[in-house]
Amino acid sequence: MTVGAAATFGNLTINGVLLKSMVKESDVAKAENVDLAAPSLVGFGGKFQASDVLDFGFAYRQIDRDTDKDSVRSAVETSVQYQINDKVNLHVGAATGEDEDDTQRQLDSNMYGQLLYQVTDSRHVRFEFERVDYGKSEVAGTKKDLGNANIYLFSMRQSF
Repeated sequence: MTVGAAATFGNLTINGVLLKSMVKESDVAKAENVDLAAPSLVGFGGKFQASDVLDFGFAYRQIDRDTDKDSVRSAVETSVQYQINDKVNLHVGAATGEDEDDTQRQLDSNMYGQLLYQVTDSRHVRFEFERVDYGKSEVAGTKKDLGNANIYLFSMRQSF
């Protein structure tokens, strides 16, 4: 089941979504007393248009794996988008999150950005970067640093 909605009030847009797995246990599963997981996702967010060239965004997501114990993962994110001029757009953001299951990767921090340059009406090039810190998680009973990742991307898009 999926339910979503969005509404705009002047310069503010808010949205929300709920996704829920609907499971039906077979007669065999019922006889064996098997509990089937029905994961779900809840998310909400918003965007505030401060001016014609400046937007602020916010999002929150929570996923429940429905495993009864330590099954929730959540994240919160903020972002800013700025149209520097007719050809250059900058989008930067930050996020953090956690997983109740200490054996899973954590999202201590995520910093990202995108710089888009409009070459022509039908072509743009972009540079994207992201730095993710996975924090510490419990592996075999010991807290271990799971490190970080750096991602860089250059791309070109042509519309026809």
